[in-house]
Amino acid sequence: PIASLAERYEIELRRSMNPVDLKTKSDESVLREFEGLFYSGDFNEALILVWALTDRVRASGGPEDTAVELRLKIIVCLMKLGRYEFAKSQCEDILSGPKLREPIRLRALQLYANACFRLQLHDVALWALDACEQGAHHVGGSGRFRADVLALRGNLHQDAARPGDAIAAYEKALEIYSAAGDAYEVLTVRLNLAVAETDCARLDSARDMLEALLVVLEAGQHERLRAL
Repeated sequence: PIASLAERYEIELRRSMNPVDLKTKSDESVLREFEGLFYSGDFNEALILVWALTDRVRASGGPEDTAVELRLKIIVCLMKLGRYEFAKSQCEDILSGPKLREPIRLRALQLYANACFRLQLHDVALWALDACEQGAHHVGGSGRFRADVLALRGNLHQDAARPGDAIAAYEKALEIYSAAGDAYEVLTVRLNLAVAETDCARLDSARDMLEALLVVLEAGQHERLRAL
């Protein structure tokens, strides 16, 4: 698609204007630097850095799994930057390539579902989410991957004006996040759940949820969620 080519050109131009020299840095130190940039919200710099590392790993003939893991980090950065067409095409490239280990394939498929959701390709996103949920037991042992899939399914249903279906997905995700102690994800899903309850005209329930949520947020550090 033209949009994907435009997004790719923009990023390649930015990379050419900001070359990264990794000669004196180990892969581990580059990944630590990437994580620091990513978690501080500097997604542009994080993208350029992890792309340079990916190029180095592939040029040196490093393990294919390592290269694909790095490419997934690139896609996450693209999603954070709103480059959904380019992210989708990168997912398609990975998924159509050599056979992947199942956890990696499912994570790529989840990112593909998210990109399709953002591009309003709801039917394709739902297909990908179904496949992710069926294979979720292959990814980690905490259930976090399945919760992420369910939360995304809830977002998709909410966006498609199916708040009842969104509530069902959010409640399942909330149960898993709560058991895993993922505080930020719990708060995010509870907020989304309150919105879906409102759209289902369950106003008393939605108000109670929001009031309880605000009590937690007022005592915490999540400024962005409190503003919402």
